[in-house]
Amino acid sequence: MTDAVDIMLGKQPVHAYSDESGNTGSHVFDEQQRVFWTCTVITGVDLDRAAADSVARWSRALAVPELHGNQLGLLRIETIAHDVRWFFAQHRAKFVLTQVEKPLVAAVKLFDAVLDPGVNLAASWPAYWMRPLRLILVCKFLSVVDEGMVRAFWDIYKHADAEGFSACADRAVHRL
Repeated sequence: MTDAVDIMLGKQPVHAYSDESGNTGSHVFDEQQRVFWTCTVITGVDLDRAAADSVARWSRALAVPELHGNQLGLLRIETIAHDVRWFFAQHRAKFVLTQVEKPLVAAVKLFDAVLDPGVNLAASWPAYWMRPLRLILVCKFLSVVDEGMVRAFWDIYKHADAEGFSACADRAVHRL
């Protein structure tokens, strides 16, 4: 518990390393991959420095220039898994896994485009920048837009179609 308190008080540095899987770029409506995952490793140690020797040793053991799970496969990862687990335990690393539904990325982007006062000068600063109010607004917004509107917006957004965006934003606002 002391570590958590020290981190909150700014007495201990926090290092976070994130990666993702299932990212299909701007293809957020891909039915084969409706979600992507992120994993963040959080520790009080600079793992870039602390892991350098271990990563070099593991790479030599597997005869690869870099460690990439999708290239190694489970069987090869298994050969170093004990050492990797020990390394993370030694550095008291914590893992945060997050699942993101990709169609929601487009829907929230539409929300931001319509109600972010940095983008839309007519939008309310307090409602957007006060997190509790923004969360209420985004939930309400997501309840009134449908997937067709979000798909149309995403296509407009990808192609930077200002005229199409204006029409789409008007439709979204009238539904609120």
